[in-house]
This record gives sequence, structure tokens and C-alpha cells, in this order.
Amino acid sequence: MTMNESPRIALVDDSASDQLIFSDMLSTAMPGAVVEVFSDAEAFLSSLEHAHFDCILLDLNLPGDSGMELLQVLRREPRYRLVPIIMLTGWGNEAVAVKAIKRGATDYLSKRDADEQALRRVIEAAFEDALREQQEDQQLNLLKSQARTDALTGLLNRSAFEECLRALSGGDVAPRSFAVLNIDLNKFKPVNDNFGHAAGDRVLKSIAQGLQSVVRTSDRVFRLGGDEFLVLLTPGPSEAELAGMAERIHARLHEPVFAEDRTCIYAGGGSVGVARYPQTSGSVDEVLATADRAMYEAKKSGRGVVIVDAAALNP
Repeated sequence: MTMNESPRIALVDDSASDQLIFSDMLSTAMPGAVVEVFSDAEAFLSSLEHAHFDCILLDLNLPGDSGMELLQVLRREPRYRLVPIIMLTGWGNEAVAVKAIKRGATDYLSKRDADEQALRRVIEAAFEDALREQQEDQQLNLLKSQARTDALTGLLNRSAFEECLRALSGGDVAPRSFAVLNIDLNKFKPVNDNFGHAAGDRVLKSIAQGLQSVVRTSDRVFRLGGDEFLVLLTPGPSEAELAGMAERIHARLHEPVFAEDRTCIYAGGGSVGVARYPQTSGSVDEVLATADRAMYEAKKSGRGVVIVDAAALNP
């Protein structure tokens, strides 16, 4: 968040004289700024339905402690979580202002010490703090994204899948129906042995793209590691829809992958184990284990796709 040449600044203060004083100071300290003045929290909040402000000067002594309450309301709003909010304090209110900073204010300015230079200084510092916090936020989001993403294929990883499962099983609402397809490539190791790891990476990326091309927009594709992939189908499809999806995935896995010189480096296909919740798994946590067993059964039997029935849970 940077301070542009014409920042929109909201001044929220119930004192008519202070409104005039700070409006005049802002016109000198921040030439080009667009300043809107509000006498109470209600009027200011109503304005947010059609306006956005880059900085807020908020009187700590609004009637009924509403200055502190308004601060907390704003910080709960996602679009105002990082917007600079500077508390304006009167005589002897510095201790309360420090308390306001702990509750989310960017900084505070004592009215008795306010002049054009002090006002500009505190606003510029507030924008710098907000920019730094925004950059830290972006870095944290990037790290979170990287922690959930497979670096080679760009697919979501095992951690992301476990997070999705927790979301499906969490809360007071009954888990939704869904299906899991656990996919393991057949005869993948010879690709690395015969053509090198770069060729193996090419195959994995091609498989990832192919899986994404056949699933629904509501579904998610994951790489669990190595040559193992997983598809999470939400909401859970009907048995006929699931069979069709499994067939499309099975067919896609058997499409050949070529090197840049058009040498075929892989056409081994894959084994797919399928589990459905709640039809074939007794709990959300059990779904992956059920699909995993089905995948290994498919690999042993050579059938390619196994759709598990309820009896598989009680052999």
C-alpha cells in the first residue's frame, strides 16, 4: 500500500472546531488529498457502502467510546485490515491511545501537538508501516502457497489434500459426499533409468496437465509425491458419472508422452483406486486409505481401475 498523490482521507471527529482545524492542516500538509469529514461513526460506516479511504483519522473520544469500537469494526473488515488508521487524542489520552494501537491502530497523534509537519509525518509513517505489513502479508501468503503446492507440476500437494479433508470433515455440518481417485503410474521408473530425470519430470508434468484437463471445475488434482497423484471429486458424482470420470482418466494416462525429438518416452498408463464417501468409506479420514488399498489392488490385478464397494471395508 503506497501513498498516491491524491489519497482519500476520512476525518472522523465530532468536534466542529477540530474538524475545521484538521481539514485546514490536511490541505497544507497533504496537498491533493481528498478529505471527507464525518461527525460520528454511523455516518462514516454508511459511507463505506460506496466509498473507500486510503487513510483514516479517527477521534479517540467519539461519544460512548465509539472511537475504539469503530477501530475494531474496521479491523474486522478485510478491505480495511491494512489501511492506516491514526487515532487523534486529546489531553492526557496517550495511555488510551497506546491501548488503541494494541487493538489495531497504526499510530496516534495528540491534538495538542498537531501541526502540518507533524500530521504529514505521522501519515507518511503510517503508509510506510502499512506497506511493510502488506509486503509481509504477501510473503506469508506466498510461503503458504508454496507449502501447499508441488514445485514441479504446480498441483496441490499432500498437505493441501489433508487440509481439504479437514475442511470436509470439520464443523457442525455433516460432511458432503465426495470421491477420491488415487493414481499411481505404471512402469514409471524405467523412464528415469532410460531417458534421465528430466524426461521423468516431463512425463509427470504432462500427466498433471492431462488430469487437470479431464476433471470438472469443482474438482481438484494433487500430486502426493513421486509418481502418485490424487483427484478429489466434490461434490460426489453418481456411480455412472464416477465410472465415466475413471474411464477418461484411465484413457488419459495411456496417452503417450514424447520428448522434444518426438521419441516416445512413456505410455505406461496407471492404476487407479477409487473410494467414495459416504458410500464406501466409514469416515472422511478413512477415504484415502480405502482409495490407496484399491489402487494397489488395481496394480496387482492389472485391471487399471477399481471402484471399491462397501464390502471392501469388511473383508
